[in-house]
Amino acid sequence: MRRRRIRIQRKARKIGFLGKGAPMPSRERSDVVDSLCLRIGDELVSTDEDERSRRRYDARPKPHFLVRLFCSKPLAVVFPDSGRCVAETLDVCIEERTPAVIRSGATAYLGGTIPIGKSIVIDLSRLDSIEEVSRNGKQAIVGAGCTWQKVSEALRSESLSLLVFPSSGLRSTVGGWMSTGGYGIGTLRYGCLHEMVRSLEVALPSGLLVNAGHDGLRYSIRSFAGTEGQMGVITRVTIPVRKMPETIRTYLIAASSMDEAVGMLRSLITCRIKPLCLRMISGNLAGHLRSNSDQLPSTRFMV
Repeated sequence: MRRRRIRIQRKARKIGFLGKGAPMPSRERSDVVDSLCLRIGDELVSTDEDERSRRRYDARPKPHFLVRLFCSKPLAVVFPDSGRCVAETLDVCIEERTPAVIRSGATAYLGGTIPIGKSIVIDLSRLDSIEEVSRNGKQAIVGAGCTWQKVSEALRSESLSLLVFPSSGLRSTVGGWMSTGGYGIGTLRYGCLHEMVRSLEVALPSGLLVNAGHDGLRYSIRSFAGTEGQMGVITRVTIPVRKMPETIRTYLIAASSMDEAVGMLRSLITCRIKPLCLRMISGNLAGHLRSNSDQLPSTRFMV
């Protein structure tokens, strides 16, 4: 029966489907794509060739032999607009035994967002809303697909700041950084992100949408932080905010040997007021910066 249907489709393509000039699709959609369209809606599921091709890679181009071995076009790209939609998508993928690859900012360089084989890419870029900025409560509730740049701009208008940022830059997303550990600029002083986050909304592979916290909740933040989506997909984050500091200063400290540099680092770490960030640079660059003080690195030490 299947061979007969394929022959009919081939004949239909020659003359046009439903009339001349309207070609019939070259292949049938997979069951998992049809199931996703029925469950969450056609408008959130894309099988467009360009959309699927663009999501074969992350920020860094991969060697050609790795692309041939591992990178493949996903069956479809899902653009969920809510945490419930993410949970429904995971539920369908589990039912259809289809791998799901979570993607957001894709600013990492390690291939964690690259689809392999016949899989579904869940793109969280539409979960980019800033739901609340509370100056009195000293917190912000943001979607996992929201970039740190967008969060910073919203907080700056209220004279607030996070003072903690990923080393990959402000174009990375809140959920992505949370899923990969949350270490970066500012974590030396304030701790990594998952130690500061107050609560998470997480979509589980079982299709449940749950809240995770530190105390008194069934699900712990540590169960999902740094797991890169393997234990659940982070869809919303409640993060603490702080007042903008009155003074920011940058210091350039030179060391004559590596042992001396290590000693300086240990002394800085044990200081009562810890620096916001430390950056090691070469002697040649240090000399250049010393002669051009206006070109000091944007990575700054807080005092």
